[in-house]
Amino acid sequence: MNSLYFHHSLLLIKRIGIALLLFTLLRITFLVFNYAYFSAYDYRVFIGGIRFDIAAIAYTYLPFILGSILPLKLRNKRSYQQVLKALFLFSTVVCVLVSVIDMAYFPFTLKRTTADILDFVTTGDDTLRLIPQFLLDYWYLGIVFVAFLWLINWTYNKTLSNFVPETKFWTQWLLFVLWLGIAVLSSRGGWQLRPITSLQASQYSNVQNVPLVLNTPFTITRTLFKAQITEVNYFDDKELTQRFNPVQYYKADTNLRPNIVLIILESFSKEYIGGYHNGKGYTPFLDSLMEHSIVFDNAFANGKKSIEALPSILAGLPSLMDSPYITSGYNNNSIQGIGTLLSELNYSSSFYHGGTNGTMSFDAFAQMSGIEKYYGRKEYDNEADYDGNWGIFDEPYFQYFAKELSEKEEPFFSTIFSLSSHHPYTIPDQHQGKFPKGILEVHESVGYSDHSLKRFFETAQKMPWFENTVFVITADHTAQSIRPKYLNRLGIFSVPLIIYNWKNGPSIGHYQPVTQHADISSICLEIANFDGKALNFGNYPLDSTNQHFAVNYLTGVYQLIEEDYSLHFDGEKTIGLYHFPSDTTLVNNLMEIENKQRDKMEKQLKAIIQQYNHRMITNELSLKK
Repeated sequence: MNSLYFHHSLLLIKRIGIALLLFTLLRITFLVFNYAYFSAYDYRVFIGGIRFDIAAIAYTYLPFILGSILPLKLRNKRSYQQVLKALFLFSTVVCVLVSVIDMAYFPFTLKRTTADILDFVTTGDDTLRLIPQFLLDYWYLGIVFVAFLWLINWTYNKTLSNFVPETKFWTQWLLFVLWLGIAVLSSRGGWQLRPITSLQASQYSNVQNVPLVLNTPFTITRTLFKAQITEVNYFDDKELTQRFNPVQYYKADTNLRPNIVLIILESFSKEYIGGYHNGKGYTPFLDSLMEHSIVFDNAFANGKKSIEALPSILAGLPSLMDSPYITSGYNNNSIQGIGTLLSELNYSSSFYHGGTNGTMSFDAFAQMSGIEKYYGRKEYDNEADYDGNWGIFDEPYFQYFAKELSEKEEPFFSTIFSLSSHHPYTIPDQHQGKFPKGILEVHESVGYSDHSLKRFFETAQKMPWFENTVFVITADHTAQSIRPKYLNRLGIFSVPLIIYNWKNGPSIGHYQPVTQHADISSICLEIANFDGKALNFGNYPLDSTNQHFAVNYLTGVYQLIEEDYSLHFDGEKTIGLYHFPSDTTLVNNLMEIENKQRDKMEKQLKAIIQQYNHRMITNELSLKK
């Protein structure tokens, strides 16, 4: 079959081989830049990765593939071949660009980037404004990007050659149909009934290494036009409600209405806080505050991004889908946020964030959750304190916040979301060299934010409202880690949760129940002595009659944390069960040994997922009056 079409088929095979080589090299480079986040990987990661690479290539190189297999006489012409090369290189540029960007972005999210990044970069103008700083901080990735493009261009040029005479018409079309079938099969990832998804990556390694099996072009294309979530039917309605009911009931013993200040600290991983590690950390003031507070030792975020934190914290909605609720197709659902509930008790409410108004739609979501007033960089109205990147430096903004609270009508509920400990971790000139540099770049800025928090409390305690105010402190999510126990699926969600100055609350000390961001709105309702019912996927963690758990979702895998166990579930079956007090790095999978614990937790997680998906799809996230 030494014909023209066979020659073009060989060329296509060679060129797709170049693309496969590219994806393998990108995976190796991704591993080199992020090796600390992976463990116990072997050749199966790379063998399994080829399956996802082929599927991604079938999508991203589709125009090139179609141009190569169309049975046209034009394919003989040099100009046509140049067009094919341009199509190939265009797809290559896109794939290399998103992959190289993910090499730097991965430590912040610990997942391969998905299509929700497009919503993030188009929400507000922060991304465009920060591009110069990102290019400066990650200049070396520019070299990696150019090197890959040069290599692929050079390799592709080796495939250019003279062409042989034309073959018969029917042979051309037969091979066209054959190649089209191969392309469709490749895009589906094989013969299986349903197209391959990120979930199948767990077949080739443990959950921690799933991002290494995947590739960024695959995760973006697979989530680009994907429906957010689908209905699942694990249980009938009666059994579902018995296993998990998000409708929470509150009974108040008093009508005391203390003020509530909720402090959300940007990127304050539990790992950084000395109060959790015998004083070894970067937060001396927060450590001292913890000595006089209610401290939860097993608190977890429901997401890995700031944009995922607010729905969990302010509305009890964990992030259990690929897109953050704020940018998802469900963001117009009616929700029952903490502002709405506290307004029933005549609380005034406000939200403070020093970022540019509109960033990550914080202002819009605050309003949706019933918060009456939003104060951002615009309302602060003093650009002398602008950090040049995200917004107002923490120290002056916290001082502004303390003074603003004196103007509030009591009782009040007010939230402040810090920002200085966000990349690029800018420190004001007057504080350069004052805080420990630490090992990670974020450590110094954590020290600065801790100092800002100290200054806030120094000012606040002089205010008349202070004695009647309860402070709830947490982080929006975790950031980079260096300690092994924080590099696994459990540790990457470990955040602080602290309650200070709750005079009529539980005793000061450390508490062990598993807690989550979705519990915070219930905590606030308990502080405010709310009497009634509310819809919340968390609950009050200090009520022994409640289920104490945390739930989160990353790269297609759900995690339920309950008692001393972490269960991993791919939507169909359990793929991991770990006893984390004795297995801090989650390497000893007990799912085939502790069957009763696995089955109990799997059923509970299924009930949570079914309630979440159904209520999200049918807009039943609030209780009807």
